[in-house]
Amino acid sequence: MFVQMRKTIVTEGEADQVIKWFSGEGIIEKQEGFIDLTVMVKKV
Repeated sequence: MFVQMRKTIVTEGEADQVIKWFSGEGIIEKQEGFIDLTVMVKKV
């Protein structure tokens, strides 16, 4: 099992663009056994 966590600090107003970029399908989503990709946003 693999778990990857990233913490990215973005400038104000850019969060939607970053979420869109990370939410797109990539190589990992095509791997056998892939379960979930979650993008979490801290609202301040």
